[in-house]
Amino acid sequence: MEQKHHENVVPNLRNGVRFYYSDEPFTNYIPFHWHNSLEVVCVIKGNLRFTLDGHELAVGPREFAMVPSGAIHEVASTPNCSLVLQIPLHAVRPFYENPEAASFRNGRTEYREYREIVELLNAMYEILESPGEGAWFDFEIYLLKVLKHMFTKFRAPNDNTRGAEDVKEIITYLHEHIHESILVSDLADLFGYNPSYLSRMFKQRTGISLVQYMYEVKVNRLHDDLLNTDESIKALTEKYALNNSRMTREVFKRQYGMLPKDVRKQRTSNPGETS
Repeated sequence: MEQKHHENVVPNLRNGVRFYYSDEPFTNYIPFHWHNSLEVVCVIKGNLRFTLDGHELAVGPREFAMVPSGAIHEVASTPNCSLVLQIPLHAVRPFYENPEAASFRNGRTEYREYREIVELLNAMYEILESPGEGAWFDFEIYLLKVLKHMFTKFRAPNDNTRGAEDVKEIITYLHEHIHESILVSDLADLFGYNPSYLSRMFKQRTGISLVQYMYEVKVNRLHDDLLNTDESIKALTEKYALNNSRMTREVFKRQYGMLPKDVRKQRTSNPGETS
């Protein structure tokens, strides 16, 4: 499935919130993207690894990640089940001014409020599955409690860095030209930067090198095509201009725990599970 770099959140509840149970049976990777809503992802089973604000955050069972609005982030995962809560900014503005500027302190598992958010998300999911009389009143109460903890206990003192529009433009360009062989110097010329400065800026904002990200985006699309098409591995690597075979293998193995030939072999052996 093609992953978009800018995610448009489509609500599934009447209050404009999107809340759902995600069941991902395979190792997965979602390249850098962003969305305007706030996002909370709570792991039930398995493990997720977020790269957010240039830092990695490991999230295991009964742990969660809070992603600010507009924040560039990527997610790598083992097979997992998670609860995903996406909250539009208009739902927060009556209670907090400029929620789009807020950032959050993740990983504070020792806090009582951290454990309470986990319980609240699970209670919200029980309502989603089996709503009884008056249940949606409880859902709103639980949602507000989650938001209260986020903005009072876990809000970071520094505002969300929204000065990453230049990096977002580069990410957008790489997604739109995924079939092309692009050099750092090409991007520097296009966006008006010195190549060394561009490389430093990208790594500072994302936590990984620009060259590595180029390969991660292409490898992500390669993985999807290995699962969903019958094109040969050679044809697919040429299709996505993956010219450095050693780096392609290294990035692929790091993201998916196996090589492209193993994914294709797995699909051939279990066609019903990966199609």
